Amino acid sequence: MAFSDPISIKPDNSTTVACPRVDTGNFSSEYLSSDGLTRVKIHTTNGRRLRHVFRVELTKVIASTVNPSQNEEVSTSCYLTFDRPKSGYTNEELRKLAEGMFSFLTATEASTLKKLLGSES
Repeated sequence: MAFSDPISIKPDNSTTVACPRVDTGNFSSEYLSSDGLTRVKIHTTNGRRLRHVFRVELTKVIASTVNPSQNEEVSTSCYLTFDRPKSGYTNEELRKLAEGMFSFLTATEASTLKKLLGSES
């Protein structure tokens, strides 16, 4: 079963971006915004363990740090990855794990997330 098409995502947590599916494969799909600046990749690999990945990639054009009169393209990405054994954890347990992690990172105006992004450990 595939995700909806298009995916609607808020990469800046305010503006919704529609990303239609542009590629599909064996347990994978890729979605891309019309301007090409937001990409979502979703896939599952099935080896000795199951790995489920939800990845959001953002691209933007900024003034070059080397030559400010020129522009350069930069990108970043954020992943959610579940790496699990083939048995022993239910989907419900993994959902609770993710929700608990999100709650920890985003509590108190995302103070823990801000610490992570500030290289604290």
